[in-house]
This record gives sequence, C-alpha cells and structure tokens, in this order.
Amino acid sequence: MPYVKPTVHLSRLAGSALKSFTHGYAQTLVAASQNSNFPQNNGLADTLSHRIRRAERNRLQNGSLLGEVARQDTGVPDPALEKYVDALQKSLKSGKLLPQLPLVKRQRPALPSVEAQTETEEVLDHLVEAEKQLEHLARAEPVAKLELPSLTRSYTTSALDDFDKALGDGRTKEAVVKQVSEAMVEEVAAVQEAAAAGETAPAETAEATSTAEIFTRELINFAELQQYERIPPAFQAMLLSGVKQPPAAAYRALLLSSIHTTLGKHEKVPAALKIYTDMLHRNVVPDEETFGMLIHLLSRRSLDCMDMLKDVEQRRLRFGGFDRPESFMFASTEAEHKMLSEDSSLKMALKLFGRATKHGVVPAVDCAALIITCANHGRIADMETVYAYLKAQNSEPLTYIYPSMIAAMGWLGDLKTAVDLYNEYKELAIAHTAGKNNIMRIDEHVYGAMMSAYGLAKHPEKGERFMSRIKNDYPSEYFAKLRDYLTTRVFIPRALSQGQYREAMGLAASIKGSASTRAMADVATAAADNNVHDVAVEAYDVAVAPYKEGQTKLSKTTDNTLAQPAMSLMAMHVRGAKVEAATPYFTHLKAFPPQPASIESAAMMAIGLIAEHQAECGVAEAREEFARSRGHASELALFDVVRRIDEALYTIGDFMLCREKQPAAAFVELLAAMSENGGVHSHIKMHIMARFGEGEIAQLGPEAVELLLRLQSDMIVHEFAMDVAATHRLASLIKAATSISLTSSPQTMAAIDKALTVVGHPDLYVLWDQYLAQRRPLAPSLQPVPAATPYGEPEDVIGSNAIIDMLGHQPRLNDAMDQLNAMRRSGKAPSLQAYLRLVEVATKSDRLDLAQDIYAMARNDIPITSTHDVSRFRWQQLMDHLVAASLLSNRRDLAAMYHQQMFAIGLAPSANTFGLYITTLKAGPKTFDEASEAVDIFMTAQAEGVEPTSFLYNALIGKLGKARRIDDCLIYFDDMRNRGIRPTSVTYGTIVNALCRVSDQTYAEEIFDEMENARNYKPRPAPYHSMMQFFITIKRDRTKAMAYYRRMLHQGIKPTAHTFRLLIDIHATMEPINMSAAESVLDDIKAAGLQPGAIHYAALIHAKGCDLHDLPSARALFDSVVTSQPHPALYQALFESMNANHSIKASDEVVKDMEIRSVEFTPYIANALITGWSQEQNITKAREAYERVPVSKREPSTYEAMVRAYLADGNNISARRVVREALSRGYPKAVAGKIADLVR
Repeated sequence: MPYVKPTVHLSRLAGSALKSFTHGYAQTLVAASQNSNFPQNNGLADTLSHRIRRAERNRLQNGSLLGEVARQDTGVPDPALEKYVDALQKSLKSGKLLPQLPLVKRQRPALPSVEAQTETEEVLDHLVEAEKQLEHLARAEPVAKLELPSLTRSYTTSALDDFDKALGDGRTKEAVVKQVSEAMVEEVAAVQEAAAAGETAPAETAEATSTAEIFTRELINFAELQQYERIPPAFQAMLLSGVKQPPAAAYRALLLSSIHTTLGKHEKVPAALKIYTDMLHRNVVPDEETFGMLIHLLSRRSLDCMDMLKDVEQRRLRFGGFDRPESFMFASTEAEHKMLSEDSSLKMALKLFGRATKHGVVPAVDCAALIITCANHGRIADMETVYAYLKAQNSEPLTYIYPSMIAAMGWLGDLKTAVDLYNEYKELAIAHTAGKNNIMRIDEHVYGAMMSAYGLAKHPEKGERFMSRIKNDYPSEYFAKLRDYLTTRVFIPRALSQGQYREAMGLAASIKGSASTRAMADVATAAADNNVHDVAVEAYDVAVAPYKEGQTKLSKTTDNTLAQPAMSLMAMHVRGAKVEAATPYFTHLKAFPPQPASIESAAMMAIGLIAEHQAECGVAEAREEFARSRGHASELALFDVVRRIDEALYTIGDFMLCREKQPAAAFVELLAAMSENGGVHSHIKMHIMARFGEGEIAQLGPEAVELLLRLQSDMIVHEFAMDVAATHRLASLIKAATSISLTSSPQTMAAIDKALTVVGHPDLYVLWDQYLAQRRPLAPSLQPVPAATPYGEPEDVIGSNAIIDMLGHQPRLNDAMDQLNAMRRSGKAPSLQAYLRLVEVATKSDRLDLAQDIYAMARNDIPITSTHDVSRFRWQQLMDHLVAASLLSNRRDLAAMYHQQMFAIGLAPSANTFGLYITTLKAGPKTFDEASEAVDIFMTAQAEGVEPTSFLYNALIGKLGKARRIDDCLIYFDDMRNRGIRPTSVTYGTIVNALCRVSDQTYAEEIFDEMENARNYKPRPAPYHSMMQFFITIKRDRTKAMAYYRRMLHQGIKPTAHTFRLLIDIHATMEPINMSAAESVLDDIKAAGLQPGAIHYAALIHAKGCDLHDLPSARALFDSVVTSQPHPALYQALFESMNANHSIKASDEVVKDMEIRSVEFTPYIANALITGWSQEQNITKAREAYERVPVSKREPSTYEAMVRAYLADGNNISARRVVREALSRGYPKAVAGKIADLVR
C-alpha cells in the first residue's frame, strides 16, 4: 500500500541537532566502498500514488504530437512563448538552464480536433519528468556528438532532486503509432529530393532563426541530461512559436527522445519513422547522426524479428499440430508469426543507407550494425556494399563484424572470401599484439565462425586441417579450452541442424565442466522437438544426473537450462499420445520457475490428458500451472501472461467441447480456472452451462454449486436471450444450494437477486425464499444472548481441535485441509483458532495460494465484528500472517491489498510485519532510496498505532546504516532505548557497522563495549568482523585488529570463513608482513572443519602481488587454484596485482580465460582493468572494460574509475557523460556528490 511521506519530521531534525551537539558528531559524507550494494535516491516529498498519477498524466506519445502540430500554419506566435524565449535567452547568458518551460493556458489557434486540442493543452501545461528507460541501443552515445554548445549545469548533491523517480506503471499506451508504410516514405522522399534540387525554401527571418537556435540548444541540453520526456513538449513549443523548419539537430534530439521513451518494443520503429517522415515533409535533410540512428534502429529491429521468428517456429514445432498439420496452438502465435514474416526493417534500413551516403558519412557503428544484419539475413551483396563503404572511410576497425560476415560467406559457399576476411582479422590481431592498434580481440568467435563456414560450405575436412593448424599454434591447455568452446558453439549446433543427434550427444559428453550439462540439455531439447525418442531421453537423463545425485545444486542458470529439455520431452510424449510417459517431465517442470512457454506446455498437457479421458485431472494441472505463472509474473508482464492464459483456457475448452461427453467436474474446474484468470469466454460458458442438467448439478459440491450459481445469474442478467434453459438451470442450482445448506458469498447473493429480477418467475421466488429461510436469523424477541464467538455457522469444537492437533509439531496440512472441507460440507464451521493455525502453517509452507483460499473460507464462515475482542485479535493475527507471507513471496501487491482490508476494519499488521516491509525492499536495475522508504514505513506503523519491536527497529537502522545516515541511526537507536526496548545483538552490530563505515572510532568502540556488557547480549561474529575490518582497512592498526579477534574467541564465537579472510589480511597486508603466518591460516581453516575458499586465496594473491610486489608468486597461486575454484574474486585479485606491478598488458589472456570458464565479469573486475589500462594511457581498453558491465550492474566505484580514466586522458566531455549516467542511477547524495566533484 502507498505510504504517505511526511514532508518534515520535526522530532527527527531536533534529535539530529541534539545528538550532534552532545556527541560532537557531524555525519561524514563518504563514497561507497567497492562492495557497496545499496545505491539509493534522494528523498521525494511526493507520495507513491501521486508520482504514478503524475507520470500517467504527463506521459506523451512522441510520434503523435508531430502530426497535429504539423497541420497548424497560423504563423502567429503565442505571447507566452515570446516571454519564454526572452527568459531562455537571459538564462543562456547567465549559464543556467531553465528547469521547465513556463507556459500557461492562453488563447491558442484552433486545432483540427478536440483530441489534438486536449493534447496540446496538456503539453503546454505539464512538462514530463523523465524516467530513463533501461533498454539502450548497442551503439555509441549520440549525445556526445551533438555539435551545438551545451549549457553548463552544476551537479551538486541537491541537483539529484531534478531526476524523476516515478515508477513505470507498465500500462499499454492509449494511442499506438501505426507502422509508416514504405510507399509513404518513398513518396515523401521523392518530394523532398525534388524540392532540394529545383527550389529554394523562403529565407527565414533573423528572429525566427534566433528562436530556432534557442529552442534547439535547449533540446540538446535536455538530451545531454537524459531528460528525454521533456524534449517533445519543448519541440512542440518551438513549432508553435513560428519555426516552420526546425534544424536537423532538433530533430535528432526528438528522435533520441522517441527511442528512449517509447515503451513497446514493437512501437519504437514506427515512432521513429514518423519523425523521419515529418522531416521530409518540412524539407529538413537529416544529418549523419540522425541517419545513423535510424539505420541502427531498423537493423536491430530486423535482428530482433529474426530471433523472435525462430522462437515462434520452435513453438509451432513443439506445441502445434493438434487440429491440423503445421498449425499453431494459439491463434495469437500465428498472428505474431505472420507479422514477423512480413517485417521489412532491413529493406528500409538499406534504402536509408543509400540516401545517407548521398548527404554525408554514415557512422561506423551504424554501418557495422547493418553489416551484421545483412549477414544474418543472407543479403550477401548488400553486406559487401556496406562493408566496402565502411572500408573506404578508413575508420577504426570494428572487429565484431567479422564472425557474422565469415559465417555468411560459408553459407554462400564462398570459402575464398571467408578466408580473406579471416586473414583481415588475423592481420589486425597481429598488429594489436605488436601494439599498433587497439582493436577488441574476439579470436574464439572468429575461429568459431571459420569452423561454421567450413561446415556450411560442406567442407568439414578443411575445417579439420584448420583446427590442426590452430592446435600447433597454441599451448595444449588453451587449445583444450578452445576446443570445448567450439564444440559448444559450432560442432553441436551443426550436428543438430543436420539431424545427427547421436553424434551431438557424443560431442556434448566430451565437454568438461558445467558446459557439458548445458550442451546435453540442448541435445535433449532438439532431439525431443524432432521426435528422436531414444537420444532425447538418454541426453536428458545425463543432464539431470548430477542434480538427482546431489552433486550440484540448482541455480537460476540451471533452472532455465533443465526446464527447456523437460518441456520438450513432455511435448514429445504428448504428441506421441504417451501421456503417462510425459507426466514425470511435467512434474519436473513444476520444480523450476515458470518459463515463457510454460502456459503452452500446461495447455498441451491438459489436452493430452483430456484425450486420454482424464479431463478433470488435466484441467486441474493446467489451472495450478496457470496460477503459478500469474504469481511469478512481474507487474509489467502480468497483462500479457493473463492474456495468454486466457487463450490457453479457450483452447482447452474448445477441445473439451469437441470431444465426447466429459465429466461435469472437469467443466467446473475449467470454469473456475477462467474465473481466476479474470473472466469466462461467453462462447465457452454458454456451451458448458448447457451440459449441466438437474442430475449433473445434484452431484456437485458446494464450491461448484456456488460458482455455477454466480455464472448462471450473470448469464441471465447479460445474455438471457442466448439460453432458453437458463431459468430451469437456475432453479436446479437453487435447489442444490438449499439441499446442501450452502453459505453463499455476498457477491453470489447479489447476482442471484439481479437474475430473479430479470426473470420475474414466481416459482423461482419460492425456491429463493426457501433458501433464505436457512440463513434468516430468529425474530428479535427470541434472539439468544450473544455467544462468546461470532460464528455464522455452528462451531465444531471437536473437529477444530482435531485440525489444531494435525498442525502440531509435525504439521499434516493436507490431512487438516481434508478435515476442514468435510466439516464445512456438513454445515459446520471450524473455530477461528483453527483457521489461524491453518493460515499460519500454509504460509510457512510457502503455499500462499492455499492460505488465500483458507482466508476466503474464514471470511465467509466467521464475520468480523467489533463486539468480540478475542475474535478481532485472532483476525488480526490471521491477516497479519497473510501480509507477511505476501511480502516474503515478493507479492507486495497482495500485501497492500490485505493491509488495506485490515485498515478498513480498524486493524493493523504487527510491528514485525512492518519490519518485513522494510527488509523486503528490493533494489532492482532502477535504484531508489531504500533508507527513506524504510523511514516512511516506520512512520506509517506509528500512524496506525503499532508499538515498535526490536525487529522493526533493527530493520530500519539496518537500512539507514547501509545508506550511511549515521545521525538517523543514532536517533532511532536512542528512541528505541527511550521506549524501553532493549537493543539486541543485531541492533548493536548494525550500529557498530554503520559507525565503522563513517570512521567514527570513538563512538564505535563505546557502542561495542556497551554491547558486550548488555544483559541480553548473544555473541555474534558480525560486530567483531566490522571492528577488525575497520582497523585493517581504515586505521591500519594490527594490534587493535588482533585484540578484537581475541575478544571474539573469548566470547566463545567460532571463527567463520570471513574471520579467516580477515586474519589473512592482518598477516599479509599489515606491517610487519608475515606471509608464512598468512598461508598457515589455510591450515587453520581446515582444522576448523571448513574448506579454504576463493576469497581466502584471493586475499593471498592480492597480498603477494600488491603488498610484496611478487607478481610471479601471485600468478602461480592463481593458476593452482583457478582450475578447481573459478571465482571472480581470484581474477579481481590478479588484475589488482598486475596493476601494482604495471603489468596490465598481460590481462587480455586472463580475460579470455574468464570467458572460457564462464566466470562473471563483475564491476570490481572492471574497476581494476579500468585503473590499469588508464595507467598505461590506453583509454580504449579501459572503455571496453567499462562497457562490458551492464548499466544495471555498474557500481559507484565503476563510474568513479571511468571518470578518472577519461580525465587522465583529457577527455572531459566523455567524463561528464559518465557522471550524468551515474547521477541518473539514484545513488545516495554522499556517493553521487563525490562522483560529481570529479568534473567540477
């Protein structure tokens, strides 16, 4: 639920001032250390709901504004715009940028439509505050190349408030820009070229030119500040001010805005082409950058369509063919296939390339994108044309184009040209080795492309000779790694494409390490999709063997790796009408997170079971899987998941209706699944309901009767004319409800009332009165004294006690649920204590869906009243469990719903649940201020009358400490003690760690001593580690560090792996250095029953290389360990050792080794490489290391290292661009301020 953020916390400000006075403490603003994983935003005064409403209100369609403004031709400038231009000119002279366009509502020229008028007024009244979208083009930043001078901006910590932190609402845009037809582009281009050749546009006045320059400069500044959503309204204001032919630079900024702010991946190209079309209408010739951006965008779109088309074809092969050969399971998939097949992005990109070459030079990176796209599509002639153009420009070589070109030549059968291209790359690589260029080496990819070319050209023997030459040129260890790489990327895919599945399985078995599992899974998937039963089963058994035997644990990577073959084998058996054989694989799928194709697989399994006369089981299995898919879907993806489930349910229902008679329970299950998904198809509902006669209805249980009552009533109200038997069926359902004493929900009762009003049949009213008589209370004069518990049904005390006993020390939840259902069928209700215990056990068993069902039963059986304190207390506990379970399942939407329900009846979650609100705050790719959110949650808890607990305080203080808000930590720490809440060991540890972060030694030692003397102190290693780390890293005091280690042992705390890591640092990095003692710590680790890990060896490598400057010894230790424990920490330590010994040039080989071993390239590894290459004055290699880390994973230290590298190279513009990106990430003010200070 949204938390209202207080604008000013008076007590907090006063407490902070008092503490600063009494302790003489001022908060130190320090940058995050390298292991900082808690970036945040500055605080915002807006509530979350206000931010979402504002983002929705201000969101604009970039493409739509041009068409409306283009049709205005009044030539009368708006007075408000004239004032704005004057203010903007003054701001340019003073070097400051106006925060937004101060446009007000005034009389404006009439627009052609009401919609256009409304849109223009919104544009002029509200400027959009942008949220930077994470999907970037894989190209150089175009902003850095804007030629007009930019306005200066001071990046102080307070400037962070200018960045919008609104969350994306994920809703589909109301107006989707339609695809611009190719014929339209051709026609407008012809008009533009004729005008450019034979006519000259009227000269603009000096005033208009000045206005255009002013607006263009502001547009460029918005682009450089990445405030992309402020560009369209500013562009529209320029058009309204009388500028009829905006400069190309202004359009370039508008195009950049469109690329970054258009949400749908299918909408980016149409929106960009609409801007291009408007340029042609206004006779504006795009500049080089604009052409390049369009070409790059179209090229990427073409590649994306190609990949999506392959995925759609695979889904047809795996799940299709039920109703007719080569058909798709879902109609939407078939429509997607048709759309992707008709994509003409590459054709348009080539035409734009032809026009661009007539007006200027196309940037190299955009040529490269077009070359790769042509190669992948087999457009060899076009590829050669673009490549020849690129070579003629004499630009810096871009090596990543060679693999695609070489493979394309192999597909054409032109091995001579493929070899020539390989030799070109080889010459570049030799020159790089000699230090003559700074290319990016991709040797393994080029070798793989050559082997692919030989295979595609049907000359595998030449490929073997090529491999023999490589083997002779490299050491055996490197060649073995290369061989595994080529086997995975080239040999196995080639064998699978040729139908040689047994040979592919043998190749997969020859690979060593985890790559073998992935390769075997690929073999199993391909074999199953092509109905090669024996190979598919054998390969799958080999792939899952390590996990079944417990040798390897499942991870996020293995989840997807093993889920794909399981899905393929299940589909293979269902296609072969062997549903029983498919069941184990479908069961395996449930152990993995839902995959994109899980909906299709569930529908296929259901259809297979229906065909085998197991319809109820099939629909139930699909219903469970669909619920799982909805539960795991993000808010942005939920709409699409629900839509696909809806289509799957329609397919299942249509298949059931086409088969012979199915059991009534199966149809009820299907209707329930449709209702859970948000609605029931009218066609399916009408035909299913027609199958329920009086006999079938009499066999149904209470839940089924209530569902059919609600659906039948809705049909009568909305679709009465479609079913003449509806009245008779409703009567039968009411009779059934009366016979089983059904307790209907208020929603069902309301639906029946409406239906009876529509029908108006007297007999139905009689039946309804009989049903209501069971629920009608006694007359007021005969009312008994209120019972101690407010049950709507008779309470079954014995049955309730039995349920509670079943949920004792070893809970038997399924047996308890059977007892509950039997009790409710008999017309009795369990006690609220039994319901509470059921919800508690269900949530602890991670069965949130079951807990929700139990809660719904409880709400129906036991109304919440304000006259029974015990009942309210139990309800508070029950709903509190639901809120907590929702938070732990990362379902904050559900938690907010239950929280709101509690608030509506005067209840509130417990303090510990509010603590969970804080501890489950997640920092995704878009960072936010977790500390401020934690304070807001704490304030909400107090506003709802919740008494804080130590857990709530610990959660709050933990978030504040990680944000280095030590003043606030101490305020809440004092508040905790003032309330009489004893700080726990966790509290003390958090405070000590926060004080160490800001180097407050005196107060940290004072709090630490207080912790050890506390009566409720439970020794924990974390506070001792914090103090040891502080004296090792900051104070460099060996005696103090060892003293805290001895105090730790004195308290009876067993050393952990981190403790031993700190001991190594003490012996190996602090004077006097004792490397023998450091190495002997490894023996101490084994003696303690642990095994030395990568972090311990990394500490020794760092000490040998950085402290002793003994790089050979460090490298020898690295080589001895990395084979058994490939870990990023080892590589980071080695790179740092190379830096200390000025040997970073040897790092390329180590980076390649990382790739072969599939070791993650962490931001801290990038930091080391950036620093090292900067010392060598090789900014290209430093930038390569920086760009290898995705934006979402870059740390503040990564930005700082890259900024320093650019400054050392004298490239201030690039340094500022990196600073702008860092500031947009929403880091704490102390962290962001330190980065911004570098370029001031």
